Order: sequence, then C-alpha cells, then structure tokens
Amino acid sequence: MTEQLRQAYVNGTLGIPCVAKSATHPNPEKFNGDKKKLEAFLTQLNLKLQRNIDHFTGERQNMEQNKLSYAILRLEEDAFMQIEPYVSAENIDFENINQFVKVLKTRFGEVDSVGTAKHKLYRLYQTDKDLKVFLNTFLRLSKKAKIDDFQALDMLYEKLSDELKDWLVTVRKAENLNDLILSVMA
Repeated sequence: MTEQLRQAYVNGTLGIPCVAKSATHPNPEKFNGDKKKLEAFLTQLNLKLQRNIDHFTGERQNMEQNKLSYAILRLEEDAFMQIEPYVSAENIDFENINQFVKVLKTRFGEVDSVGTAKHKLYRLYQTDKDLKVFLNTFLRLSKKAKIDDFQALDMLYEKLSDELKDWLVTVRKAENLNDLILSVMA
C-alpha cells in the first residue's frame, strides 16, 4: 500500500503537486590531488551542491551523507586515497561537507592562502603584462588576500604602468576599485 501511494505521488495522480527537481548543474571535474586545481574544484563542487540541493535530499535519507557521497565520487587518484579511510560500509566519517573540504585543503591546499596571495599581490606589477590579464590577476589576488577595496584601490594605482598612471592623472580619481577598472578598460 505504501509503495502504491508513493508511486501515485510520483506519477501525480494523488492530486498533490509534484515538485520538479532543479535543472542539473554540471559536475565538477574530478580532482586528483593537483594542488593547482584544488580551488577550482572546491568552487565547482560548492556551486553544484548549492544549485542542486534538491538532488541530495530524499525521503528518509541523510542529506549531508548524500552530499559527501557525491563529493567523494568526484575524487580520484591521490585525492581519493586521502579520503578513503573516512568511508566505511555504514557511513562516511564526516559530520558535513565542511569537514571534507577542510581535509582536502589541509592535504592539498596552501598552508597560508591569504599570506601567499598577499605575497603574490605585492610582487605583481603591470609592466609588460596585458592590461586585462593584469587586472584580472590583481582582482583575484586582492580578494584572496582579503584586502578591502579602499586599500586595494591605492595598491592598484601603485602597480599600474607609468604610462597608464600618466593617463589616469587626467581622469577623475576613482572612488572604488570597480570605478577605476571601468575607467581603465573604457
């Protein structure tokens, strides 16, 4: 009887509206332990878990365990070997996805990602770089370094080429980072 009710609900014949699942967001590429690809993997995994949250919920199922199962299935090689000891026949020995991410960051991430970003940012100058590439790199590093927009704006002025600084003297001083970038790119 219970199975018949469930089937009737799924088929929509009970008169109860059946909510369709969200469109499937692309799967992140499998992560193999390459340190350079960790941040991209974690960003893509986060997007997948956010956009398809309804794909990980099921009647009488633990959503966190479903999300963890999915995340582990997106690992291979060295990354999978690091997580494999946490998986048993009964469950996955993480309370939530955040603990899983913490293990991956500890094993494959930078020891001090904020400090590393600050170091790279202080060494970054436009000099012979394409302006778009330079600005994208600067923005990415300033966000990773957790530098506020006011400080980043001053820092960006210092790091631009002399030619661009001479041009900016004739333009109204930008009040925020986005205004400066828009004026430079115009």
